[in-house]
Amino acid sequence: GANNHKEQKRGESPSFFSALTFAWFSPLLEVGNRQGKLEPSDVASLPLPDDCKTAECMDAFDMCWEAEKMRAEQKTADDDDTTTADEHPHDMPPPFFEPVTADPVLPTPPSLARALAWAFGAEFAKAGVLKLCHDLLIFVGPYVLNQLIFFLRDESAPLSRGLYLTLTVTISQLLMSFCLRHYFFRCYLVGL
Repeated sequence: GANNHKEQKRGESPSFFSALTFAWFSPLLEVGNRQGKLEPSDVASLPLPDDCKTAECMDAFDMCWEAEKMRAEQKTADDDDTTTADEHPHDMPPPFFEPVTADPVLPTPPSLARALAWAFGAEFAKAGVLKLCHDLLIFVGPYVLNQLIFFLRDESAPLSRGLYLTLTVTISQLLMSFCLRHYFFRCYLVGL
């Protein structure tokens, strides 16, 4: 039928539920289902959330790269000042065993790793927290399964205990799925 969900316009941030379930991707899936295949123009009309835009990633990196280049230039200038001040204190001539010509101060190169960490480190940290949650939830399943086996063997166990264990394993599996999907989405988003 017709779209039962509120259509998201390009550049508009998705709602919490839409972001959680990737519902903002649904219009593209509907077009692909209706046409049988997707064309490049269909993908271009995908209403991406603001943080999925290449320009935003590039702007973040450019800003951090420029700051890193300035930091490297400042460090080189500071090292140059320190070297010339420490070479011969109190304007005394160098001792006879030191070479008269000092080694030139090599410029400090900007660090690409530091610029990437400043630009995208927070996104990778968020992804890391999602992966940690997923990995911790992996341990819930076997524990609850063990408890379910004990529940099934105990004829006097209350039904509410079995329902509680079933609900626990269901919720943990849903949370695992959400965490893993968003972990991969975050990593691929920043990685691309």
